Amino acid sequence: MSSNPLRYAVTIDTIGRKALWQLEAGEAGVRGDGSKEAEEAICPFLICTKTSLRLVSGVRTEHGDIYDCVDINKQPALDHPLLNHHRIQMRPSSFPEGITREASSKEEDLEIELSNGGCSQGTVPIRRTRKEDLIKAKSFLNKHHPNIHLLTDTDSSFHFAQTLTTSEDTAYYGAQANINVYNPSVSQNQYSEALIWLSNGPPDRTNCIEVGWAVNPQFYGDNLTRLTSYWTVDGFKTGCVDTSCPGFVQTNPKKPLGIPIVPVSTYHGEQYIFKISVFQDNVSKNWWLVAGRDNAVIGYWPKSIFNTLSSYASQIVWAGDIYSPTSELIMPPMGSGHFPNEGYGGASFFKQIQVVKDNAFVDPDESTLETFTDKPNCYGVGGKSNEVHGPGYHFFFGGPGGICGTREVQSF
Repeated sequence: MSSNPLRYAVTIDTIGRKALWQLEAGEAGVRGDGSKEAEEAICPFLICTKTSLRLVSGVRTEHGDIYDCVDINKQPALDHPLLNHHRIQMRPSSFPEGITREASSKEEDLEIELSNGGCSQGTVPIRRTRKEDLIKAKSFLNKHHPNIHLLTDTDSSFHFAQTLTTSEDTAYYGAQANINVYNPSVSQNQYSEALIWLSNGPPDRTNCIEVGWAVNPQFYGDNLTRLTSYWTVDGFKTGCVDTSCPGFVQTNPKKPLGIPIVPVSTYHGEQYIFKISVFQDNVSKNWWLVAGRDNAVIGYWPKSIFNTLSSYASQIVWAGDIYSPTSELIMPPMGSGHFPNEGYGGASFFKQIQVVKDNAFVDPDESTLETFTDKPNCYGVGGKSNEVHGPGYHFFFGGPGGICGTREVQSF
């Protein structure tokens, strides 16, 4: 818990565009006089969008993040042109059966929450974005996942180890898993992730939602393991991470996207898992995110921002993936940094992977699953494993990285 969280108040005159920023923690304030220069002086510290400043308070975490508490009905998500008249849905219409499963006796199941109780009722936490963060975000998005149709991809900057569904005529309405949490070491321009992907559509128009954990210093500014998300509607030509651009609607006042996940697992030591569930509301058709041991509702991606994914997902992927620019010779570790054959305690894993059919989380049809890795000398993925405690389908993945060379597809 932070001993001195940042709390501040913002007074807004929307007619004169004047603002007074006051920090109770003793930091210097900025007084606006309505000029463009004054606005730019304030905007690097606050969320500034076309609907003007609209903050009421904020919280600084023990990790140095600042989350602004924004009126839930004026959050940046609603600046999306397809959400101009969107009415926020506070809770799912219902939850798929099976969203809760048998607790594990071998791993500790984590939950996340902002210190000091998070934001007040009626507001939601949005991670503060500075101008330099936006520049970094744009650079990062330009080199995010090239395409989910990996067998046609030849970009040697990306590498994957995953289990995926292969049935093209099956409709999926959600997916979930307990993901083993690690903190792989990456350089400033690399990232390493473990994610659930839900997608639909042809390669050039793929709609995709990705959620899991990531170590991404270029985007987040540090090397912590964080709850991360990404979505795209045009085959990864553009996209959005967390709440860095309009789209994802945050509804939870205490558990935001981008928050660090702590503690993390250690090699042959304590193992920690973090549960991720994504499912489509059977009434509104919005895609909900539920996370953590307590199955906390975080928020949703509205149906209206998608086209091919507005009805259902045609493919589910549970994946480890990394990015490294071609200028760097050494690729980063994935997962625990160890190959699947090291088993429990050595290799990282996905536990109890499931999909949603008929409004229920169920184990996937194993005949429709395929494992895939594009660089088997650096990263691997195993088949169904019995080493992980509990019912269901589990698999190990990951590897040390290193000098990986060009892409070499290996699927089973």
